[in-house]
Amino acid sequence: MLTVPFVWELHEEPHDFFRFTPYALRTLFEEAGLVVDYIKPNGGKWAAIYQLRNNMLYHSFRTRKTFFNKVKKIFFMELRFTQLRNLYAIWLDNKFRSDIFTLNYIVVAHKPA
Repeated sequence: MLTVPFVWELHEEPHDFFRFTPYALRTLFEEAGLVVDYIKPNGGKWAAIYQLRNNMLYHSFRTRKTFFNKVKKIFFMELRFTQLRNLYAIWLDNKFRSDIFTLNYIVVAHKPA
């Protein structure tokens, strides 16, 4: 079992070298002699979009210490507005599912018998 990031900001710099599509993952696993049981996106486009928006919002809290950002931080973190946004994103994903855009993929594969 393996999970890989697909859409995210730069992280673990300077070691963030690769992003993997499901096609690249299947090819890599098959070239390694493994049989892919499934490749599953972890969340659809709405979950990914809202997660990225939340992440950029939180990034602004850390980088710009303005009064407006302090108020936003209280609103989103202390009053838990982020949780409401996440629940709404999950609802959107369930109602209008599209796997064209995801945060990461989960791969399950095995050695052939």
